[in-house]
Amino acid sequence: MNEKELRALGQIVSGYLDFAERQAEREQAMTMKDWAEHLDRILTMSGENLLRVAGKVSHQKAVEKATTEYKKYQAKTLSEAEKNFLESLKRIESEAKKKK
Repeated sequence: MNEKELRALGQIVSGYLDFAERQAEREQAMTMKDWAEHLDRILTMSGENLLRVAGKVSHQKAVEKATTEYKKYQAKTLSEAEKNFLESLKRIESEAKKKK
């Protein structure tokens, strides 16, 4: 996502969370179906296109892509101490698996 898309998404999320907070203050119970329908209305009113089909990417492929992208992000943002800590965890986990 580019900066403009991230800003737009942030605005939609903010509005949605404001609505959720208002519903809680009013003690208005809502089901997951209610929340989904409300989100669809917000997106439609803001000119967004709704996805009408499940898509073509399998869950496994999506998880693999997310994991790959997160590892790229981690490599750029983790401090040396954090990287060492994660490596230690991997080593301990590997040793624990060997003992089983």
